Amino acid sequence: MSDIAVVHQAALERGGGLRVAEEIAEYLDAPLYLGITNDDVVSRVPDSIDVRPMHNTILTREFADNAQFRRLYSLLKFRHSSILRQYDTLVLSGANLQWYLPDPDQHVVVYRHSLKYPYSPEGFEPLRWLYAVAKHPTLDYPDRYLANSDLTQSHLRKRLNIDATVVYPPLATEEYYNRSDKGYYFTVTRVTAGKRVDDLVNQFTGIDHQLKIAGDGPLRQSLSECAPSNVELLGYVSEERKRELLSECTAFINHSGAENFGIAAAEALASGKAVLMAEGGYNHVREGKNGYTYETGNLSDAVAKFESDGVSWSPTEIQEFTADTYGIERFERQIDEAVQP
Repeated sequence: MSDIAVVHQAALERGGGLRVAEEIAEYLDAPLYLGITNDDVVSRVPDSIDVRPMHNTILTREFADNAQFRRLYSLLKFRHSSILRQYDTLVLSGANLQWYLPDPDQHVVVYRHSLKYPYSPEGFEPLRWLYAVAKHPTLDYPDRYLANSDLTQSHLRKRLNIDATVVYPPLATEEYYNRSDKGYYFTVTRVTAGKRVDDLVNQFTGIDHQLKIAGDGPLRQSLSECAPSNVELLGYVSEERKRELLSECTAFINHSGAENFGIAAAEALASGKAVLMAEGGYNHVREGKNGYTYETGNLSDAVAKFESDGVSWSPTEIQEFTADTYGIERFERQIDEAVQP
């Protein structure tokens, strides 16, 4: 065996979980294996990373959007993967990546971005218990569990009796800046029902402020056609444009209420901006200091409170908090500790 590899089980888009896996691979100078993926995702991985698709085939491309297919395919393909057995150390990244059965002398670190099916309590499917029985024996094999937030750590402890170390996703806080306030609220999100973007647009109908939404997704076209005049859906924006929009917004809104971490909110804080965050996920907010939390249906109250009271931390203080909490140096130090046998 040789050295170390990073594995991200399913990468159908370049979301926050994959970006963390990329950061780990780049820092460790390790190859990044992608499980079920597609050519578009592979092409967007930075050139500095040695990316190696494992299951980018006609079959996986045809059925990748089917969750049941992904689970069965992962169960069959990852459990005894010969590709992964050549490495001394594996960092397994994902929400459902305990299918792999390592060799006895492999050092295995699991970085969990959330705790999803079959261990999440929501919903019921006939195959849930079959997956749980098939997967459960693999839970004891990792030498170390890492969690992307206190919320994920809590889920692992309560549902699986697993102790995980919190390692927040890294953020290059020095790349963000605070420029001005141009009078609009802002969010960055995938434009899907699961992110509650339709509800966000509806609630802003009754709010006398402007909202800009960056991001793409299946609801963008329909929401653009019915959105009120004070809501603008920008579609996909570059990283440079996103940082500019963050630097000039009044405050950032995280409305999904279900984020296990939520990197966009951390980026807003790195820009010295307050965050209005719906309850239900990991909470970046220190109440009244760098933002406010609100019940999902009460966004207008949160906006009104922010407009009247503001927050007690200055933009500089918000940025300093963010650098201390989510900075890259802290992340790299914790990754170093985790991969040591």
